[in-house]
Amino acid sequence: MKFGYIIWIFCFLIVPLSALWTFKFRILSKYHNAFLLVILGSLIYFVPWDLFAVQNHIWFFEESSTLGVYFLALPIEEYLYVILMPFFLSC
Repeated sequence: MKFGYIIWIFCFLIVPLSALWTFKFRILSKYHNAFLLVILGSLIYFVPWDLFAVQNHIWFFEESSTLGVYFLALPIEEYLYVILMPFFLSC
């Protein structure tokens, strides 16, 4: 499916996060430092792991399901996933 990865991120991460933050902004905004630490930790841990896995052919990203924009051999959607999934789970 064309752009399947970004559609998945939108449906299962961006929409729920938007709803959560719309209705619980006052409570969640108190924990902004914790959320920043979660995001930073996930980038430090998961980006090297993803790079290792892609370079060693453990997994791959089909170009037809991504936007085609890559940074350090990973599609930009993977960075969104690495940031948004732990953020979503920490809310």
